[in-house]
Amino acid sequence: MKLIADSGSSKVDWALSGKSNLRFRTKGLNPNYMSPEEIVSVLSTEIRPFCQEVESIHFFGAGIVGEEMKRKLACCIKEVWPDAELELSSDLRASALALFGKERGIACILGTGSNSCLCDGGEILQNVKAGGFILGDEGSGSWIGKHLLMDYIKGIMPEGLAGEFEREYELSYPAIVERVYRQGSPAAYLASLNMFAASRLEDAYISSLIKEGFGDFLQRNVCRYPGWESLEIGAVGSVAKHYEALFRECCEEKGLKIRKIIKAPIEELLKYYESN
Repeated sequence: MKLIADSGSSKVDWALSGKSNLRFRTKGLNPNYMSPEEIVSVLSTEIRPFCQEVESIHFFGAGIVGEEMKRKLACCIKEVWPDAELELSSDLRASALALFGKERGIACILGTGSNSCLCDGGEILQNVKAGGFILGDEGSGSWIGKHLLMDYIKGIMPEGLAGEFEREYELSYPAIVERVYRQGSPAAYLASLNMFAASRLEDAYISSLIKEGFGDFLQRNVCRYPGWESLEIGAVGSVAKHYEALFRECCEEKGLKIRKIIKAPIEELLKYYESN
């Protein structure tokens, strides 16, 4: 059997091939922030009891960047499943496989942050750097939240919406500065504010802001790949799925054809590995 994992910093979705109803969700396993002991503890107590006979493990995660992090995570997994074959890769490759399998296309992530790649044959050929919530992440949840705050602070947000925004999140200028610049996880905080927009999609200001973010994402990321005009694109993530209609509008305006839009890659990854 094959064990497949799609990991973020907050949670991991697991699926075991051969048992269609066997799914797990555990806390996130990010080797950048967790000790080996913490990772081994989660694997051995929450997954191993249900998945003892595993032939191969395919683990995709946001924290798997660089050989050092790969080695750290590989050692932890091998301590729990010493005989299993192991594949470690990024969340971006997980999105590429889930969206295109072994075919060619442009795979996108639109969640808390945003990213993209040109993929073919199940591998990433080219990646326009994401830049993070300060230097990039166009169209993501953190981008939407940041621009809501920017417009609120500058008095650009329509007065009625600004009042609702202020009351819903108990906003004040000192509180905003404190939360964004002096406390931890600013990107996650900014992304949480995008839910204000998600519940007001009929508002012209909100829909225009979101389309601006998607337009920037497509122009600054997708349209940077060679031959993008003739390639299909796909998107993974809560923002892509929740704002799907607006994302499709922006793609249509660029002449882009969409392969698929999905909230999370785990089910498509399971199908891929069951057929390969």
